[in-house]
Amino acid sequence: MANTQSTRRPRGSIRPNGAGFQIRVYAGTDPLTKKPLYLHEQAATLPEAEKARTRLLAKVDEQRHPKGKITVTKLLDQWMDVARIEESTRDRYVIAIDQYLKPTFGELQAAKLGPTRPRLGHAALPHHGHRLPPRRTVRTALAERRLRHQRHHGPPGSSAATP
Repeated sequence: MANTQSTRRPRGSIRPNGAGFQIRVYAGTDPLTKKPLYLHEQAATLPEAEKARTRLLAKVDEQRHPKGKITVTKLLDQWMDVARIEESTRDRYVIAIDQYLKPTFGELQAAKLGPTRPRLGHAALPHHGHRLPPRRTVRTALAERRLRHQRHHGPPGSSAATP
């Protein structure tokens, strides 16, 4: 007769802690520090703790195998299409997105973007951190963007595009 009991070790742990139980589930490795990451939760009773462990395991599995396949680049583009922001703010956002966010996170699935990813991206930014370049550089980038737009669509107010 075959053994129907699983000899597989359970994922996560539940231990008595004060008046309840502490639940701890392994969530991967921090890409910067290389230290293990754990999700924690507290429950009053053992059945609640089992439910909490199941919930935490589902959260970890969702991060490893996200349902959505949309990339950060597509998500940012869709957001910029519907964002209600002033034109000057939009211009600065476009520069920040094109220079920093897309090169760092662009091909990553948006569902996999967790709290450790922005830290990883921040480490990859140039020496001036997460801020935009000095205003002179932003003005230059905006002027170049307007020139590119004019080359493709003609000067403002014209309806004909250049061939």
